[in-house]
Amino acid sequence: MADKASFSSRYLAIPVLTLSTSVATILVVLNVFKYKSGPNLAISVAENATLVSQLVHVVSRILGTLLVYALCCAINLSARSYLRQNPITLDRLKLLVGLCVARIDWSLPTFPLLFLLLFVLASSVPGILWTGALTPVATTKLTNYQLPLPAYLNTTGFDAEVSDNATYTVNTEIGTFSWLPWFNLQGSIIQAARDASNSSTANGGLRSHAKLDRSGFAYTGRSYGMGAGVGLGNPTDSYEQQTGHAFGVPITGYKFVEEGLLPTASCAYNQSSAFSLEQFWVPPSWSIAIFNADGFFPNNATTIHAAVGLSPNQVVNMAAGSSPNASSTHYMALATGNGTFGDYGRLDKIQCDIHFEPKRFTVDVNTTLKTISVVPGVDDIAMPAHAHNLTHRLLKGLDVMGGVFDTSIWISIMGDVFIHNIQNIEARPGIDTSDLVATEKATFTGVKDSLESMLDNLLLAFASAQLMVYNDSHSAPAQAYVQATAIGTPRDIYFVFALNVVVCVVYAAVLVFLSRGPGPGKFNFVDVKSVVVGTSRGGNGIGERVERAHRERGGRWMGEEDDEVAGGLKVRFRHGEMEVKGEKERTNAVGGVVVVLADEDERTENQDEHRRRRRGRRDGRGEDARSSSSSSSLARESISIYSSDNSSRRVTSAPFLYTLFNTSPLPTTLTTPPSRSPFPRPDPNFNPNLTCAPAKVQHRHGAFNLNLDITFSGTFIAVPVPVPINIPELKKLDSRSRGRLHLTRSVGE
Repeated sequence: MADKASFSSRYLAIPVLTLSTSVATILVVLNVFKYKSGPNLAISVAENATLVSQLVHVVSRILGTLLVYALCCAINLSARSYLRQNPITLDRLKLLVGLCVARIDWSLPTFPLLFLLLFVLASSVPGILWTGALTPVATTKLTNYQLPLPAYLNTTGFDAEVSDNATYTVNTEIGTFSWLPWFNLQGSIIQAARDASNSSTANGGLRSHAKLDRSGFAYTGRSYGMGAGVGLGNPTDSYEQQTGHAFGVPITGYKFVEEGLLPTASCAYNQSSAFSLEQFWVPPSWSIAIFNADGFFPNNATTIHAAVGLSPNQVVNMAAGSSPNASSTHYMALATGNGTFGDYGRLDKIQCDIHFEPKRFTVDVNTTLKTISVVPGVDDIAMPAHAHNLTHRLLKGLDVMGGVFDTSIWISIMGDVFIHNIQNIEARPGIDTSDLVATEKATFTGVKDSLESMLDNLLLAFASAQLMVYNDSHSAPAQAYVQATAIGTPRDIYFVFALNVVVCVVYAAVLVFLSRGPGPGKFNFVDVKSVVVGTSRGGNGIGERVERAHRERGGRWMGEEDDEVAGGLKVRFRHGEMEVKGEKERTNAVGGVVVVLADEDERTENQDEHRRRRRGRRDGRGEDARSSSSSSSLARESISIYSSDNSSRRVTSAPFLYTLFNTSPLPTTLTTPPSRSPFPRPDPNFNPNLTCAPAKVQHRHGAFNLNLDITFSGTFIAVPVPVPINIPELKKLDSRSRGRLHLTRSVGE
């Protein structure tokens, strides 16, 4: 059977990568299409958060391990292919083992250890990314929903009078709803107007103000009179009826579009204002004066009020007049009892133009935070049919509030509302109260904001009363935010997908590259069983080399994992038949894979080659062993060169076969190596004093062409045994001999 890695060793990573990449692809598709689960699953995930977290952790570890396994397989196959043809030191072999199993080996030298440490740390990244890609993320999704909005089909409320307050008012546990809000809701309306400018901060942020009822909802920014039905019913029940959910699926919010009127005001001083406030009469023995406020507006609307106060300085009156058409300009005016003097002098003769524009408003409700935000649209729509009655009722209510709450005995309630809101504006950073222009602008803005707040809340009160008093509504489409779950974050999902693609490309490239050569063998250096058996079949050369080196250092090998001597040994994984020393020094022929020292492996190759040549000569198939001494004779011998001044050190180590062309007779004298040399003694018929002509060197991975012109005069000892010659060492020794060495071409060295 061919010595190739098994099918599973080469291709098991393919289904592993297929599984991991398929999951990553599914996550990308779900993310692209913005997939979100239903509310039931979201509730289950929230209720079992611990269990879900554990499952995500386990699955992430599995998928991350699969990805690392595929990468380690690519490294293992590449290393096994490399080791079929190249020797390697044991320390580098330990590094390869660590890379193939993604495990730190602390006994490695510094730089290999750092490299392995970085690789192992990087191998934890896939699991971390998978955790982010698989973790459920709580979110919401929009679902169709029907919401009741005021219809204004019942117009009875437009004619409501104070004498019929009970008819037009409903008191419930969630609030009071009335078509006479200036009597029943005046406290909430005035308080909101008092702090109206706080709804918009100086830096553009929005502040909240409470809804008129007791639903607990608050508006962020202006209400524009929209969202009256929010909090007055249970939107969850309606959602369940619409979608068929019977398990109380909560709504986190909803949004809808509502048509209505956008009230806006602009204020300025009008010195020619026809509305004034004058002291009318002081009854005998009274300290309180009676004031008369009357006049008319540019739209010819007239008004008349009566007011009382201890002093003209403490009296302010507000009047409002509506126009015949809702789209026309409406007016509000202020007058004080003492002109521009007194506590409210800055309010005298202020006149505001009021406009109502029909708009579509987007109302966004957060039922979790209980907030409502209203955004007016930019497109104009047709004026609603009920707009004239509504604006007339609105201006009437504003006028009544100005006449009723114009003053008390000690202060003017309405005047105090405007002054307090003006002070809110002046308290903002950057407002210079000593600047007349800035102060005047703050005055107009404060009055405008308070006026718009009162208009918004009056519209809101009318809409709420229409729903709660008359149950006059129509269904409008809305979108409900229900609890949902998304899988993973987009960043982690795309990182995981990219990582899977990269590993797939790397593994495919490794397979293609290995298919062009001998490829990886069956022998797996990571498997302890294979290494032990292969080493034992390779003889005792490795152990003897380590033991001898330790003895020279005065110690013994004790199996240290960080042994530098053993770590520096270069071994080869020999594939095919070779001869090794077995028990009792017997030489046995073994096949398959053996682990031997790299230099002994080369000596074995040379011996095999020498044996084949001798067999060829015996059979008549080889070349003549020797020619006559008078002509250029051919001698084929494998030699080793040793240094005579240090006989225990062999100069040569690089593996290749040396073929010698001898052009002169061989002298019979011999210089033998010292007795303590670990190498065989030379043949007595071979003298080291010889001259070498051009020679051809056959290497197992290529060919070397050498020009040798070396004369040995006893400095070196030539031994006719098949051992390797190291070219760099010859270069070093060349300076100490009379020979010259020229390397003209080198392939594979």
